[in-house]
Amino acid sequence: MLLSQEQKDLSLAFLFTVLVFLVPWVELRGAGLADLANYIYRFNELKVYGSEFINPDNSLIGYFTSEAAWAYLLLLLSKTGIEAKTAMFAISFFCFLCISSFVFVRVNKLYAALLLVNPLLIDLVMAQQRSALALSLFLLAIPRANQHLKAMLFVMGVFTHAVFLFMSALYYLSKLLSQREREESSNQFYTLAVIVVVAAVFIFGKDVLLALLGDRRAGVSGKSVSFLYAAFWIVALFYVAAFHKEVPYYHTYMCLFFLTLFLFATLSGQYSSRYIALGYPFFIVTMGSFERNKSLVLFLGLLMYQYLQWIYWWGFLN
Repeated sequence: MLLSQEQKDLSLAFLFTVLVFLVPWVELRGAGLADLANYIYRFNELKVYGSEFINPDNSLIGYFTSEAAWAYLLLLLSKTGIEAKTAMFAISFFCFLCISSFVFVRVNKLYAALLLVNPLLIDLVMAQQRSALALSLFLLAIPRANQHLKAMLFVMGVFTHAVFLFMSALYYLSKLLSQREREESSNQFYTLAVIVVVAAVFIFGKDVLLALLGDRRAGVSGKSVSFLYAAFWIVALFYVAAFHKEVPYYHTYMCLFFLTLFLFATLSGQYSSRYIALGYPFFIVTMGSFERNKSLVLFLGLLMYQYLQWIYWWGFLN
């Protein structure tokens, strides 16, 4: 039986994921993967104490703020008898497979392979599995025609990480902007203004919302990046903004949203690299959607920047 093009693309994505995971990223990075240690501790805690540590007050908000779906996944995996590191590896593999499949189906395969082996993405799937899983569930839900399956993925995503709910809102807003931009009379400055306002409200208002929900993450932020690190992404933001009307698809506006979030988070001294990591699949797809010469400019720029990222990631500049 002949495979369809999508089946071939997904098969290549699987083989690519296997090759990427033959590299011992955790061992090579070592102490740099601090979040992984937290997840391993959580896994072992649930293995010993069970579900009583997931949502002690048994409230709906408690299920949301305690990331119940994530906790129950860890609990379920702990019941299989596998070790915490093996469970985290399996989750990482699944996440990278989902992300690479999303990209492989939509852009040139060589182009995708070169850009997916990026320190930001490796760090996301190998050390920030909960965020990576939320992103993966989101990417799985987007193309689903079956509404029941989409609803199930939505519920799983929302109770895995709060960012899933935000990405869903951005997705539907991006769809609306995409439809509007396809109209000849549409004003592209209005579209960009909407993106700027939404990003600004989120960056400067998210802690207020989390505090109202009683979420422990309110007011918590990691280390921001330097201006030198941010320079490429800021240039990329203005580049995509300048030509976005040529590729008026939802992934273009998702890309612009995440790049703008990164800009505001960097300027305000917040942990900003997470927005690039979460928006990276949309950035690659948007880049691949541009006319060849415009795409090549971004592609070559990102390859050179990625080389510097690897130097920093391995600690040569620390």
